[in-house]
Amino acid sequence: MALKGTFEKRLSVKVKGVVIYSFTLTNTEWLGSESFDCMLCDAAGQQPWYYRNQKLKSGEAMRFDFDTVGWSWCQGDFFAILGRKDKIEKSWQLRLKEYRPGECPECHGTCKCGHCNGQGYSFSFNGGVSQCPYCGGTGICQTCYIPRRTPKVAVVPQTPYMGATRSRNHRSTAVIQNEINDVRHQIEQIEWNWKMRDLHGQQVSHSLFQSENQLRYTLQMRLSKLERELSESYNA
Repeated sequence: MALKGTFEKRLSVKVKGVVIYSFTLTNTEWLGSESFDCMLCDAAGQQPWYYRNQKLKSGEAMRFDFDTVGWSWCQGDFFAILGRKDKIEKSWQLRLKEYRPGECPECHGTCKCGHCNGQGYSFSFNGGVSQCPYCGGTGICQTCYIPRRTPKVAVVPQTPYMGATRSRNHRSTAVIQNEINDVRHQIEQIEWNWKMRDLHGQQVSHSLFQSENQLRYTLQMRLSKLERELSESYNA
């Protein structure tokens, strides 16, 4: 089987400008196509997404990420080619270098993007302002930032077809509350940046404002879902 897999960073299209990880599977066989079953899964093997009867022509590639299938890659997640009885024949795992506190060569422990100093935007020589292309407008250092998956308590496997949706899981209230606090902090950071620009009379490009507004909207939708989940966990 001549299938080659690679991980890379790219700017998201759905959440404009946000940096995401992506996995690309390429058929390097020059003489014919490859048919296969595959799986995306977290490191603990608790959240498998199956994709059946996939086919790649010679030289063709297929992407698996948030934009294409809705999967957000986190540390330890892996992509696997499946054989008979779903036995893993070949796999690729996302393993990002982890730095100890203060060792990051870019931010030296501040966790701020070294290209925009954590602001999320940068100034050009002609005086314009644009979204930082290195951090996607988040202001977070992309050299040491490690996306991690929240542990799941109970998971129902995904149905075997492209576009499968996540199953509902029961999680502890503490885990949900931590996610809520993190999302609220991200929303507050975006709104704080807006206030600071207004205070200092800074002008930003329309595309940057749209990107930030889209990100805030996405975070607000996420916050709403988490708050409903928290309410349901208390009533369970």
